[in-house]
Amino acid sequence: MHADIGGLRTEMHTDIGSLRTEMHTEISGLRTEMHADIDGLRTEVRTDIANVRTSITGFRSELRLEIRLMWAGFFALAGIMAKGFNWF
Repeated sequence: MHADIGGLRTEMHTDIGSLRTEMHTEISGLRTEMHADIDGLRTEVRTDIANVRTSITGFRSELRLEIRLMWAGFFALAGIMAKGFNWF
């Protein structure tokens, strides 16, 4: 299914055999994609807003990495301050 109405463009594909579904939506600079494959068990959700991309599958791992780096930096700074004040 395809639909173009002014700045709104939508696409939708569905295969019932192995249940493959795709959905694309574009509104001006906002683009949303969703893919789902049941046999390969692949699910993908993407949102593009003027070159800013968010991927739900990679978002959690990136967020955890940032939190770990933040805590590592905090403890490194605390260690440097402790050495400076001769606490150890």
